[in-house]
Order: sequence, then structure tokens, then C-alpha cells
Amino acid sequence: MSTSNSTCQLCSALQDAARADGSARIENTPLHETKSFVVLPCVGPLVAGQVMVVSRRHCPSLASLGLDAVLEYQSLAAELPKEPESLLEAEHGATDTDCAGACVMHAHVHWLPGFAQYADVFDGVLPQFHFGPDLQLPAPSIPYLFLRGAGGCVRVFDGAGLPSQMLRQAICSALGRDDWDWRVKPRYDLIRETIAYWR
Repeated sequence: MSTSNSTCQLCSALQDAARADGSARIENTPLHETKSFVVLPCVGPLVAGQVMVVSRRHCPSLASLGLDAVLEYQSLAAELPKEPESLLEAEHGATDTDCAGACVMHAHVHWLPGFAQYADVFDGVLPQFHFGPDLQLPAPSIPYLFLRGAGGCVRVFDGAGLPSQMLRQAICSALGRDDWDWRVKPRYDLIRETIAYWR
């Protein structure tokens, strides 16, 4: 796969984040970087502190990045969060032919501080591929939904044909909120708070 895609919003965000002159858009402020990933504020965060762990390579999912990158992600997730016990990790694991609910088909895992209790939001709703302490993702050709929350328990669900932003919709429904669409409510106030939270 190519390292970037000129039409991909997240590839463009990474290029903007890499500007040496500091003129990147606020939502493209790099908060942490590793060999394979850049942590960026999430546009339209549901909570202050919400970020995306974005792959440097243009691939549709964490599973498609390969074992070395998945292990690197695991190390990052174990070391970086300020309050790991309250963190919800969530990814719409897209494929080249199925978005699995992702808005942008470029590997990115959402981190939502204080939302760990919502890791079970799809229990009994979607068919489950995996449940347990280890991060076991399906083959890159299979769309999935990955969630990890309280206690470090990993849930991986069948993501075939999911509607865009399904995870955000489900969490907002559980909270009695209607502000799930990041395109409608970019929440720049919370993006500024997010940058302060991670610095």
C-alpha cells in the first residue's frame, strides 16, 4: 500500500501536522509521535481529551498495518494515557471495500478518557469475534469494530456494513445526547482543552 493518499482527510491532516513552521490547523496539532503513529486531537470530540491514534501509512485499519505496528500500538496504549483505567479505545476497522462505520478509511483508533464503561455498548447487538484480555484482530480483509475499556478487556465485533459513526451514535444515545456527528459540531473549544490535557 502507498504511504499516503492525496484524497484522504487523515493523510492531509498528517501532512499539515508535520509543518515545521507551526502553522498547522489546531485539530492537526501533534500530541505524541512514534515510528508508525501520530496522536492528534479528534475533531468533534465527545469529551475533552479525546484523541485519535492515526497511522502514518495509509491503510484502512490497525489490522492491515501488520503485527509490528499492532505491537507498537499496544505499547503506546499501555504507556501514554494519563488515566488508562478510564480510557475507551475504539476503532472502526475498515477494509478496502467496507468502511465498517468509519468516516475516513485510514487507520485511526479513538481514545476517549472517562468512557471506559461504554466498551460493552455493542454486547448482544453485534456478532462478536473476540472477547478477552489480548488484542486479537481479524484478518485485514474482514471489517470489524474494536473496543477496549475497563479492566483492559478487548471486544472485537463484526463490522460489516455498519453505518458511518455508529460508535459515536451508540455512545451519544446511551448518554442521551444528539451531538454525535463531528462534521456538524467540530467543538474547537474542546479541541483546545484536549491539547492542554495531553501536554
